[in-house]
Amino acid sequence: PTATLIEDVQICPGGSANVPVLLSDNETYDLTYALNGTVQESITVTGPEAQLLIDEAGFVSLVSLSQGTCQGVVFGFIDVTEAALPEASLNGDIAFCEGDVGTVQLDLIGQGPWTLEYSINNGTALQETALASPALIQVNEPGTFQLIGIADANCSAPIADEISLTQNSLPLAT
Repeated sequence: PTATLIEDVQICPGGSANVPVLLSDNETYDLTYALNGTVQESITVTGPEAQLLIDEAGFVSLVSLSQGTCQGVVFGFIDVTEAALPEASLNGDIAFCEGDVGTVQLDLIGQGPWTLEYSINNGTALQETALASPALIQVNEPGTFQLIGIADANCSAPIADEISLTQNSLPLAT
């Protein structure tokens, strides 16, 4: 029997990731792996694909695969890297005319697509998906725009940022 590590993975700060291990059949084996050169306790896995739960960045390598007295062959090593948390920043207060819409602009850092969570005047949390930076969100009521959180292709993070939304009255014709 064989066990093979397939691909590098990323984890979020404080998070974990499932590292896929391909097994040559559907049998159950004892698998031992090392994280950053330190051999971990053996785990029981069943093919054709098993998962190693890794909660820190570093190098993962397979050490042994066995079933009773039968020894298997292990292949590969992977790199587990820590992804940066996504970030978003608001570009200042917004003013717009009554009956019109204002555009909130957010500069985004991370790997898109991004999901932005926000509310207006502490109302219901809303979500918007952005494919590129800057993200543009249309608003049509005055008050406060609160950015609550952000998620990108890798991680999510809370954010506490806000701007004012000012709705100017239409001028009166005289």
